[in-house]
Amino acid sequence: MEDEEMFLSITAPTFHSSVDFTVHDWLKKYNATSLRPVDFREYWALNVPNIYSPRADVNCLNMTFDEELAKQVLFTPLERFVCGCNDTYGVFEELKKIDNPPVLCGHVFKSEEPTYSCRDCGLDPTCVLCMECFKNSSHKNHRYKMSMNGGGGYCDCGDEEAWKAYAYCEMHLQGKQMMSAQSSPIEQIPLDLIQRVRLIMEVVLSYCHEMLSWEHPISPPPDLCPPGFRTTNESQDIYATMLFNDEIHTYDQVIHTLSRAIECSEKEATDCASTIDREGRRIVKCGTFDKCDEVRKIIERTTSRSGRKPLRVVVMHSSVIAHQIFSMRLLLWLKQMLSYSKAFHVIFSQVMMESPTTDFPLLESIILSDTQLWKAARNQWHQLFISGTLMDQQSKKTFARIFTHNYPLLMKDFIADDHEHSVSITSLSVQIFTVPTLARYLIMEEDAIYVLLRTFLTECERNRKDGKLCFERGQNIEMFRRSQYVLFDLRFLLTVKPKDWNSSLRKNFLHGIQQLLNFLSWMQGMDSVIRQVGQHIEFEAEWETGINLQLKLVPLITLVLDWCGSDRVVLVKALRAALKLLETIQEKMTAIGQEVADHSASCIECDISSMPVTIHLPLSRFVAGLVLHLSKYDLMYNSPEFLIGNKPGPEELMEPPLRTQVMIAQFRAGMWRRNGYSLVNQVSFYHNVRLREEMLDRDIMLLQIAASLIESNEFVIHLLNKYGLLIWVGDTFDTSRRSEDEYTRQTAAIAEEFLSLLITIISERYYPGIGNVTERDKVKKEIIQLLCIESMPHSQLCKMLPRDSNHETGIEDVMTEVAGLKKPTDTSTGKYELKPEFYSCFNPFFYHYTREEQSKAEEVQLKRKKQAGEEECCPPPLPPEFTPPFSIIINILQCDVIVHITNLVLKRASNLHSTAYSEGQLEKILHLIGLALHEEQRQQESKEENGFFRYTEIAEKKGILANLESCQGFPRVEAHKYLLNWTLRKFHALQRQKKEGKAMVTDVEPLPESTASTNSKRDKKQSAQQAAARRARIMAQMSAMQKSFIRQHAELLKEVDSEESSNQIEYETFVVEEGSDDPVALGNLQRGRMIYRQIYTCILCREEQEATLTGRTLVIGAFVQRSTVLSKVRNHIFENPKEFNPLLISADLSCGPHTSTCGHVMHSVCWKKFFEAVVAKERRRPVRYGRHVSYNVDKQEFLCPLCGCLSNTVIPLMPPNTTFLTNTVTETKSIKMDNWLFGLQKAVEKLQVQRLRAPLSEDESGEKFLYRYKPTSLQEVMSYFSADVSEQLHSLFSVYLQQHTLCNSFPDSLLDMIKVFCQATYTVGLNVHPHSDDERVPLMAWWSCAYTIHSIDQLLQDQKKSLFGDLSSRQAQCIQSLVRVVGASLRIFDAQVVRSHCVNLLQFLLLPEHHSCSPNCCLEVDAFTLLVFGCLSMPALFTASNNHGSNSGLAFPLGGDNELCMLHLILVFHLVQILLSIDFPTLEETETSESQHKETPEEVEICCFYFEVLNETGLENSRKSVNVQKLLRNIHQAMLPFLRCSALFFHFLTDVGAPETLQEMHGEEYQFQALCRYLGLSCHLNEVVQSSLLRQLAHCWARRARDCCLFTKEKSQMTEGGDSSPRKWVLIKYPTVINQLVCLPADYSDLINNISMFTCPNSNGDDSRSPTLCLVCGQMLCSHSYCCQMELEGVVVGACTFHAHICGAGVGMFLRIRNCEILLLGGKTKGCYMAPPYVDEYGETDQGLMRGNPLHLCKDRYRELHRLWLSHGIPEQVSHTLEQFPFLATTNWLLM
Repeated sequence: MEDEEMFLSITAPTFHSSVDFTVHDWLKKYNATSLRPVDFREYWALNVPNIYSPRADVNCLNMTFDEELAKQVLFTPLERFVCGCNDTYGVFEELKKIDNPPVLCGHVFKSEEPTYSCRDCGLDPTCVLCMECFKNSSHKNHRYKMSMNGGGGYCDCGDEEAWKAYAYCEMHLQGKQMMSAQSSPIEQIPLDLIQRVRLIMEVVLSYCHEMLSWEHPISPPPDLCPPGFRTTNESQDIYATMLFNDEIHTYDQVIHTLSRAIECSEKEATDCASTIDREGRRIVKCGTFDKCDEVRKIIERTTSRSGRKPLRVVVMHSSVIAHQIFSMRLLLWLKQMLSYSKAFHVIFSQVMMESPTTDFPLLESIILSDTQLWKAARNQWHQLFISGTLMDQQSKKTFARIFTHNYPLLMKDFIADDHEHSVSITSLSVQIFTVPTLARYLIMEEDAIYVLLRTFLTECERNRKDGKLCFERGQNIEMFRRSQYVLFDLRFLLTVKPKDWNSSLRKNFLHGIQQLLNFLSWMQGMDSVIRQVGQHIEFEAEWETGINLQLKLVPLITLVLDWCGSDRVVLVKALRAALKLLETIQEKMTAIGQEVADHSASCIECDISSMPVTIHLPLSRFVAGLVLHLSKYDLMYNSPEFLIGNKPGPEELMEPPLRTQVMIAQFRAGMWRRNGYSLVNQVSFYHNVRLREEMLDRDIMLLQIAASLIESNEFVIHLLNKYGLLIWVGDTFDTSRRSEDEYTRQTAAIAEEFLSLLITIISERYYPGIGNVTERDKVKKEIIQLLCIESMPHSQLCKMLPRDSNHETGIEDVMTEVAGLKKPTDTSTGKYELKPEFYSCFNPFFYHYTREEQSKAEEVQLKRKKQAGEEECCPPPLPPEFTPPFSIIINILQCDVIVHITNLVLKRASNLHSTAYSEGQLEKILHLIGLALHEEQRQQESKEENGFFRYTEIAEKKGILANLESCQGFPRVEAHKYLLNWTLRKFHALQRQKKEGKAMVTDVEPLPESTASTNSKRDKKQSAQQAAARRARIMAQMSAMQKSFIRQHAELLKEVDSEESSNQIEYETFVVEEGSDDPVALGNLQRGRMIYRQIYTCILCREEQEATLTGRTLVIGAFVQRSTVLSKVRNHIFENPKEFNPLLISADLSCGPHTSTCGHVMHSVCWKKFFEAVVAKERRRPVRYGRHVSYNVDKQEFLCPLCGCLSNTVIPLMPPNTTFLTNTVTETKSIKMDNWLFGLQKAVEKLQVQRLRAPLSEDESGEKFLYRYKPTSLQEVMSYFSADVSEQLHSLFSVYLQQHTLCNSFPDSLLDMIKVFCQATYTVGLNVHPHSDDERVPLMAWWSCAYTIHSIDQLLQDQKKSLFGDLSSRQAQCIQSLVRVVGASLRIFDAQVVRSHCVNLLQFLLLPEHHSCSPNCCLEVDAFTLLVFGCLSMPALFTASNNHGSNSGLAFPLGGDNELCMLHLILVFHLVQILLSIDFPTLEETETSESQHKETPEEVEICCFYFEVLNETGLENSRKSVNVQKLLRNIHQAMLPFLRCSALFFHFLTDVGAPETLQEMHGEEYQFQALCRYLGLSCHLNEVVQSSLLRQLAHCWARRARDCCLFTKEKSQMTEGGDSSPRKWVLIKYPTVINQLVCLPADYSDLINNISMFTCPNSNGDDSRSPTLCLVCGQMLCSHSYCCQMELEGVVVGACTFHAHICGAGVGMFLRIRNCEILLLGGKTKGCYMAPPYVDEYGETDQGLMRGNPLHLCKDRYRELHRLWLSHGIPEQVSHTLEQFPFLATTNWLLM
């Protein structure tokens, strides 16, 4: 070839290392044809132990190897030898270009990797595509399914046998087009290269096979022994204890064992166990032989307790381990080599098929040693087989032949093994048996069906007893469960039905089918039951195994029947074989003569109630399936081809299924109730959609086959005899029985079941071969019947329909034909509704209905007809015609025995003394008559002159018509009078048509008005009159009883009436001040206060009471939680909660105490008793039951007694704060802002400091000191002002002094409840132990109030709701209670503490020297929280007592000038924050009409103030001009959240009503003005900043912020340079953006594809088993896995639990991507699952990806999730879900 020199060029022998010399030596020997495998093995014996041998002093739990050295010394020489040069990269790149792109994809799937199957084009469900091929194929526009691969297998793109169409994606289609013009891959590379590759592969594969299956762990093979290896002195060699994985012991058992054996920590043991589970083995100890053997003994001894098989643990020599590790690396290297060239695949396959040392090919030796290997080694070989052998068609054929030949041995080893099927060599069966041409080849040449079935039957022999399969409870059936994988392999073989048969295929197929028939004969009659009489069964029989076996057989039998029905010869021989076998296993039957209605029959004698009966009749049902195919070839059951000796007659054929039907009838009649739940479950599965096609349906087919072969009267007599109803059909039955007799009731019930069976046999014709229908008609009928029950979503409808697991049925097209999909709205699910024209097809006795479904369907249809004004009955629909072989069945309707039964039931209906009558019998008889009339009508319309069906003639002659007419108007027939009327109309219409000889235009002509309509109206009128009279009598009785009660308790009722009247008056009264139309909340202009008096009802004692200081204290349950919902900085928690000072709250609101409440009221005393009872109940709970998971009493949690809402504290209900005062309080005088600021500055300039010994909490020790600050006295401050100003200042604070003397004292119970709530905010908010004397308790309570208001405001904004008008009652009551409690909480706090907080706050705000030294600048502090703290602490500034701890009568804020000035101050503080956070480009001057605008005084002043602030920060030169209008709009917009929160706070603090303008949504500018007016502020910002002293403070705040602004720039530069900042702080920009959940892709497949390459961060690059996305911050986690567990507060937790602690303060919302479900965590030990926001085209979610339909993001559902998170509702949702679904308590949420 032209490029041959490139492949063969060898550099001059200049050696720079031993590697160069080695490669040169190998090439030299190769050229001399003297290179042998021993040369490579000697090199490996010398170098492999040096690199991969574990050392004696190594940490086994953190062992690593020098992979770079291994690559250089071990792998590079091999590559250089293969290439024949040093430039291996260039050679491999050239090889890739030869066959790029490839024709076959061959991508080997990893475990849990997403795969895609096309429902339109895939040959079967196992044909799948990888992500890349799917995205580049036409299948993405088809009906496809997503699923998660279980491990193993490869992409089928390019395999034309796997697809009906579009076999290639765009990438591999190019390879297909190029391949046609190219020669064989092996001919495109040089011969020398081929020979070297072959040599290397031979050596490497033999070496890997030998070492990985090496059975002498103490010593390596002789030629691989390292230099100095000693076989006698073991004490000086290095050994290792290797622990292997099994599927018997749990993670916890392995962790416990390792902790004891090698004395490691739990975390180390967990990591080690995770590796063992993932890899299959791990070294746990290195050292001398004795030390390693001691560890082995400990592990075996520990794990063999309780009679279990111990863990496999082996002591191995270090060199053996080294060679095995190298062998694993070599297999990976080989896989990489195969990817370079298609020719390498061919060479690899040739080498694998050769026999180097034995008589068997190397491939055969490797697959037979599969169970000797550990998990990782198995996976490596399997992937190598897939990528190296199965990619070539010829190699695949050879592999399949060897695999099938050794299948019995492979399956035997797998059954005895304990590893899962996915890591067994037998899992590769799906890769070969699903290929149609290969499957047919294996059947013809290797007799594959026989081989597989013989293997299965060999395993079944162990469970055979008396010729039947027998399973007992307690028996270990694990081996039998594993053997059932053979049935899946058989399904794969038979997936594609052959179009052309030959003799070889027929012979071997029938050979295999004979084995299947033998197996079915073993199952025939298994798990039989005998009716229990007398006492209940003692032990439940084992039934699960038989049912599970049936479930696996159903798709296989369906395929076998399809194969048999596709060839006449096969069908005849299969049926003959089945009939012969059925005759041999059937018991001997004795006949007895029976006579009914002058007809006799020789019936088989059998008493079902005393003989064993079974539902397992697979052989009989298989015969039924074969008989249905006979009509294709003009054959019948009595054809000459089936004239064999002792052939079962129709009576014998129907005997087994008929016994089953009778047993079920007796079961429903209550005769088998003593047989326990095993029979209940078997009967349930008999009718279950997954089994009924091969059980119930086949039984009905057998009965229909028998009915077509037996004379009609005889057939019915056979049924009557088997049902035990021969006495019931006699005329003397009524006279000898009583209605209350149990036998009579049971007989009546069984008679109903008998009639139901008749209806089923006659009317159920929707099966191809029985009725003239197609498979589509069959599915259509099922859908119609199901939708007659109720409208159903797509998933429920599919679940209730039979599905062919082997092929795609396309039921969606049928659904669209008969029903309309009501599209989903918002978060609802779309439902299919039946089209009106198909309601006439409703059959009330559809045989697939359960009793509940039948009752519900009939009720729904009658209700629909009543609403539509139709006749309220459900007549039988017209069934399709029978096929010719079954057409004789309809003769049953007119046979003499049925006519006799019909007359009998009708006569009993009109006989009030009849005890054998039931309404069900009459309804079913009328249904049968209706079916007969339909058949006669069909015959008349077909104009058959000699039709044999003359029902009307016979019925009139035999008296049926007369009996029907006599039943009209009879009381017993009242429930079915409409059906009776319909039957008579139909009967008369047919008679008229017969006489006139015309076809019926309509189905049934209505009767004349004088008969049907008049009778109906008269009946309804009489019923209405009777009902009205009955109601009148009842009301009269109730009235008399009421009057009697009033007379007896007159005095008591008089007192109650007086109390209720007084309460009613108090409830309606309220106080309204003037100015309510234009209310102002703050300042001297305060007006519009509205005080309502509310009456509450305690939910525990039901007493009503108003919240007052004199009455009993009322409380509402509340839940306090740490929250990061509003945080702008994720993954940030308090590093040291004990030292955290909450005085200056961070502006990013990183972690605050949020309070919520359900609003249900209790007395404090009642609540205490209730909580004590809850705690006592939990203490009494036995340890084995565990603690209640929905709440934790150790954390003071409980559930609201009324609504079950989670709570952990209570909030006391208080009357309005303003009601505490009298009208004698002096009004304050207005004061200028400058004077107020100057006075406060003077007050906090000079302080008196008091040092106190701090009280210690329970977990603290040593000494701790606190400092108390006392400001300058008010009198001294007043001395700095003139008399007028002094008076104004004195009036501001004199209000608090007057409160001190005028306010009422609080009751102790109220103070106790306030303390309870405040302590809860402290302990939960800081995650610390209770400490009542901690000075941070007041701040935490106030912070909780501010944070909750923040949260509710953001929630309202997110929902675009108004501030006051759309506030829910729960939200309003929560804020009201919080504000009132924190306003009055000054009465429980240490006055000195509150005053010190106030002083510190004012120093930060008002003193420039103090502010400049503060660690926080204005940009880092939340303004609203600052306002709340300032307003609540201000009353203590001058009114606090000098005595430490005194708080008696401490005042509270009421919204006067002090609060207005504080709001004014903080507003300017917030204005500075806004100006410093505005992005300059948004304010740039533009050449628009706005630039021509004449500036107002407000705009000029604000612009000036803006530049002043910038000047202080040193940024004034960055902009020369700004758009002033835009600046002002941005400021107004940015101030809105602060003003909204302030309005909420002061509204509930002052009880000033909200203006109407704030009760509706308006524009931002309108809201700004309305809020300012309500808060008593000026709407013009130039007036807000006109105070000179205030501007000076603003300059001071800006100067302090300068450092932070510069720091922000430096931080961004450092981040770009790769450095990290030591300070975790971000610039908060205003208005703050409401936090949202992460953006999710619209298509769920995109999300799966994005995470398909996500690897576990702690597993050396291995794929994560359960990748989980945090919806709050977007971080991807490896959840619910031992590999990523972390330690949190001394407890090992899972990755999600740990992340929730960091990201959400313990609360988290995650999306488990591969499970497609939402995970909510409400703490370390609580969680739940929710439906994901992704839905399919029907609006349904798919948790677990069970259906696999394409999913798209539902924005409404995602919005609901966001609302749940934003409203802090996750803990409540978790608690409710845990209460609703107790089984979730078993989930270990700690390890999520």
